[in-house]
Amino acid sequence: MKKILLSIISFFALSVGMVNAQSTTFDQGTGTLNLGIGMGSSLYSKGYNMLIPPVSLAYDHCVLSGFLNQNGSVGLGGYTGFTSSRLKYGNAKADESHIVFGVRGTLHYEFIERLDTYLGLMIGYGLSTVSSNIYNVKTESEWNFANSGFFGIRYFFTPAWGAFFEAGSGISYATIGATMRF
Repeated sequence: MKKILLSIISFFALSVGMVNAQSTTFDQGTGTLNLGIGMGSSLYSKGYNMLIPPVSLAYDHCVLSGFLNQNGSVGLGGYTGFTSSRLKYGNAKADESHIVFGVRGTLHYEFIERLDTYLGLMIGYGLSTVSSNIYNVKTESEWNFANSGFFGIRYFFTPAWGAFFEAGSGISYATIGATMRF
């Protein structure tokens, strides 16, 4: 886990120098990477306590820009999210985990310099796994179709770094975190 975290931090640090001057927050050819933590989730069963909060990683690449008075753009990208929870009653326990993989499309509009507002759709698959020590219940996993509508904002403090907020029905109801542009 430490190696993964160190790799992500190194990638972000090295990418700062790759950002070119841009006229809007999301021009054609621009890529963004969001790393976030979620608040609330519809994926937990009643009575479960969170073990790992909803975490997500989303990539967005601008494929079209310069419309809607030069402030509009379209992005395509990917999404993955993970969360886990536990139900405990005496000596009995049940663990539940969820992972979501998907592709997403976004429509962006820049109202204010350095502020990227967007809405989008995601489609993909989710894997739900439940394991328990109750009455010899074995681990069960199930793949399901996953879809989500969402909206979000990104504010860039520097040409490469910013913060984001997204709301919708993905791995969590709302997500906040850091965003990197390259």
